[in-house]
Amino acid sequence: VLKDGKAIAKPLHCYSNDSINHFSIAWSDSLFMEGWEVKCISGTTVPSYKITEEKPLNSATPHSLFVNLGASVSDVLVMNAGYWGIAVTEGQKYNFQFHLFTEELRNAVVKAVLLDREEQVVASEEFRVVQDGSWNRYEGTFTVDVTANDLRFALLLPHKGKVYIDFVSMFPENTFRGHKNGLRKDVAEMLESLHPDFVRWPGGCIVEGLTMDNRVKWKETIGDIVERPGEYNLWGYRSTYGFGYHEFLQFCEDIDADGMFVCNAGMSCLFRNGDYWNGEHQINDLIQEALDAIEYALGDTTTTYGKKRAENGHAKPFPLKYVEVGNENIGLRYVKNYNRFYKAIKEKYPQIEIICALMFSPYIQDAEQIDILDPHYYETAGWFYNNADVYDKLPDDTPYKIYVGEYAAIGRPSLYSSLGEAAYLTGVERNADKVRMVSYAPLIQHAAHGRDHLLVLKNDSVYGRTNYYVLKMFSENRPDV
Repeated sequence: VLKDGKAIAKPLHCYSNDSINHFSIAWSDSLFMEGWEVKCISGTTVPSYKITEEKPLNSATPHSLFVNLGASVSDVLVMNAGYWGIAVTEGQKYNFQFHLFTEELRNAVVKAVLLDREEQVVASEEFRVVQDGSWNRYEGTFTVDVTANDLRFALLLPHKGKVYIDFVSMFPENTFRGHKNGLRKDVAEMLESLHPDFVRWPGGCIVEGLTMDNRVKWKETIGDIVERPGEYNLWGYRSTYGFGYHEFLQFCEDIDADGMFVCNAGMSCLFRNGDYWNGEHQINDLIQEALDAIEYALGDTTTTYGKKRAENGHAKPFPLKYVEVGNENIGLRYVKNYNRFYKAIKEKYPQIEIICALMFSPYIQDAEQIDILDPHYYETAGWFYNNADVYDKLPDDTPYKIYVGEYAAIGRPSLYSSLGEAAYLTGVERNADKVRMVSYAPLIQHAAHGRDHLLVLKNDSVYGRTNYYVLKMFSENRPDV
């Protein structure tokens, strides 16, 4: 519900103690047009436009941009600045697409253009509009003769008629391993050079969501990117799902890593709304959702989701090895659900290693079977220095293995904090009979939001902080015993 500048979650009981968190987030109409600008190429009059549900492209994308071109005194630019400027490299190709609906612009010319900061054209391609009362996809390729990092993508439209615009996208042709709509090559290569044994997806709290409705639903993240709804996530921005379950599995295969899929255990993030599903049929649906995800990765092409994987361009199975049930969940409600997930997954896929998200909770004793336990550590650099021996103290007969799924020294990032993490990792490595795996979190952050993750991303480059090189050092110098 939108009220007083906030999006307010339905007040449901929190799974940890049945309290009501009254969770809300700040919301404003400007978020609908974030990144976009509509203007006339001459004069100061702005044509009328709005975000509307009148002409949906498909059920996954119910909103489009309506522009009354006829109300403008000159041709209209609909512009997007990308992620703090669009970066291009001289000689490279960039594939784009956009979708238009119009009943009044037959044979009119629309231009897709790249503009510099002075709004001079860097590259352009013309399209003759198809007018048939339905949505049409237009695709093209820019080949640029400049290197820049401050461009904007724009559609130049005539000042007549009305038009609806949706799903505008531009990708470099030269992606990692050449996959269409694939990963940015420089970013993926930085991750590959860590030689990771596994990759965890979709991550941590995003698995749970702001609410149960807001959780990641993997089936919405595969197939045609135009039909992926995306979601406003609990870190305060929109996930397009352009990097979805299939792309995650493909990336694992590309870098010779095992996949770790994290499924929702029937509860949303404890620190947000915390609402949960409790009905038997609801939990059964979530268990089936997890089983279907495993089938998509491992099933042969005679199975429902193995066939769908093949239809999406990958006939052979993907390297999925682990399934984690939930993320940072606590309490008896979680344990009861976890036990059901564990039994169902092991019955059908005994080779899958299942990870419990209880951390070091007293409710461990209520779990029927734990193969791997996932504690998380967000502590000061001093804590990491002082707890390099934390797993020395764990009994040798501990009945489960440890996976440190998330760790990071909090506070101002520095070489000191990275060395604190390194000290801690010496203890993890020394206790490799107890600690099977470790992964840093959060992994990537755009420089516009901060610089306290492992990799810092810009629109034209990416670099690792000192903690990236700590992990790289451990990866490249693994002990034999």
